[in-house]
Amino acid sequence: MDSIDSDPEQNLADEEGLAYLYQIYIIFSSLSLLGSLLILISYTTFTELHRHPYSLMFFLSLSDFFFSAKYLLRGIIGAHPFPGLCLIEGIWGHFWATASVSWNGIICLNLIFDLLQPFSDSVKYVKFYHAYVWTLSVMSTLLLVVFREIGHAELQYHDACWIKRINNPWQLIFFLPLIMYFAFAIFALYLSFRKLRNSDVFDEYWRRHLLLRMIVFVVIFVALWSVDAIYRLTILLGDESYLWLVYLDAAALSGQGFANAAIWISNPTFLLRIKIFQKHFSPKTEEEGVYSEFGRDVEMMTDEEMMELQTGALPEVNRPKKKRKSSLVYMSESRHDIHQIHFHVRRNLILNLLSCIRQSLQHNKQLDATHPPLDSRQEIDPKSVLFREKYVFQSNPPLKTQFMEYAPRIFNIIRQMHGITEDSYLESLEPDVFAQILDNQKFSEGRSGSFFCTSPDKRFIIKTIFHSEVLLLKHLLRHYYLYLKSNPRSLLVRFYGCYQFYL
Repeated sequence: MDSIDSDPEQNLADEEGLAYLYQIYIIFSSLSLLGSLLILISYTTFTELHRHPYSLMFFLSLSDFFFSAKYLLRGIIGAHPFPGLCLIEGIWGHFWATASVSWNGIICLNLIFDLLQPFSDSVKYVKFYHAYVWTLSVMSTLLLVVFREIGHAELQYHDACWIKRINNPWQLIFFLPLIMYFAFAIFALYLSFRKLRNSDVFDEYWRRHLLLRMIVFVVIFVALWSVDAIYRLTILLGDESYLWLVYLDAAALSGQGFANAAIWISNPTFLLRIKIFQKHFSPKTEEEGVYSEFGRDVEMMTDEEMMELQTGALPEVNRPKKKRKSSLVYMSESRHDIHQIHFHVRRNLILNLLSCIRQSLQHNKQLDATHPPLDSRQEIDPKSVLFREKYVFQSNPPLKTQFMEYAPRIFNIIRQMHGITEDSYLESLEPDVFAQILDNQKFSEGRSGSFFCTSPDKRFIIKTIFHSEVLLLKHLLRHYYLYLKSNPRSLLVRFYGCYQFYL
């Protein structure tokens, strides 16, 4: 406190209040330090977590760790033994508090990018994320130091060192970005509901769990940081009588890392890594650890074997014992990690695309019934309208999209050139079978960063391309067609269809 009231009873009440406050600091900051340390250790230990977007959680925990250390030291030391310590605490606290809330906001912003652009790899924004967070933290802290605005915050029962005076407009340097991050969090939650509301029955279980985890993440972030804003607002309005709000504010601020660690611990991907790690150091019985023919654990099964096991195609003799059933569910639950929301969005879009392709092929059949059929043996005029032909329609609910196929009959002829019948093409792109192997979604490691996935039979690749590449393909299509017709053994990559759809 800045001053001690002359009333002995008030002095005693203030001292007791500070004693309780320091105890809250010690308890909750210790939990936060342990929680943040758990995230940092698990991230560095499990190489499977060394990828985007889990790296964002790593830097959030790093910020929480150092921010919580401030409160632990304050709880242990008590009142400042010398004036300069308050300045150091204020600088330290503001820098790491700004970094902590900024990483929370960045995680929400990254979710927004993934939901709005599910076929674009958000890892390309990581450098921007770091530049923004650390620049904001450093520059805002330097401004407060240069203008000498860091000192005792003058809060009742609250021995805090941060921005001087409760009515100081410099507090907006922290709370304006915080309000923006709240907006990011709420908008990300809204998009999650909007993008996943049309999930099919197969995804209903995962959809509920994804949305529940998203709600918990947003509520915890908004609620904890809202407590401090509400507390300061009550003092600004002249009401300093809510001692319980002081303690709640202290617990919320010093317990940030613990709350984020609770979310991380409940993360299915983290729990799965822990379970696999534990299995390596625990003895296995024949009943728990071996399958009769595969002879290895679920974690070592191939994607094809996992698909057979999940779809029921695996013979009964090869199935795991009943005790192992929970392990399979355990593995599958990694799909309701909030960082995998874009996986489900992409999955629904891909399945919708496949359904549209099937509908387009049916349309081609109808054209063949009413027009002279085309095949690879016929000569087609390079100036034919077939090279500029488009088929556009709107898909059926629940996910309404506008679908467009470029030059459908030309690409059909190209498929015929290489022995791909319509039935085999439909079989390779069967949505129900495709849905079982959509874990092979990837982004190109090249400069384009394009998204692609393979068909279940490995014959075809679905790949996203830029609009400029579409225009180039359309421009060169007649030359491409004529070249393949003249050089059937060419090593040029084969394009068997060009599709575009809008949500």
